[in-house]
Amino acid sequence: MLSGPAPAQAQVLQLLRAINDGGSWIKLPVEDGRAEYRGPVFPVAGIAVKGCVKIWDGNPGSWTLRARDLLGDAELEVTTESDKPVKFDYKGGLQAQLDLVVEWSEAGDTDLYLWIGVSLQEKEDDEERDICEPPPS
Repeated sequence: MLSGPAPAQAQVLQLLRAINDGGSWIKLPVEDGRAEYRGPVFPVAGIAVKGCVKIWDGNPGSWTLRARDLLGDAELEVTTESDKPVKFDYKGGLQAQLDLVVEWSEAGDTDLYLWIGVSLQEKEDDEERDICEPPPS
């Protein structure tokens, strides 16, 4: 989901694949306790998803995540620890652009691994897979 610029059709296919797969792992390099990412403008065509962010349990400490859609109203700001799910709802406009700032409780360098789970389901169904957990490989 957080890849470099690609043609709009390829971006839509990436998004649909991530939704079909239930989400995607994201790797962010953290330097001096901070990581930033600004994605390309991405066609989302008004899609609405339920989502969950979960930091890999191998990333110790606490993490402050500030995410916002620069082309919409969606924002998420939370401080969490590894392996703690953070659920969110997202409703996009025609296009979106993700701006993400991450701050770590440590001043060091590391790679941050985030599971971003997504579902198009309007409500959680007991039979549906938990979007906060990556599917078995």
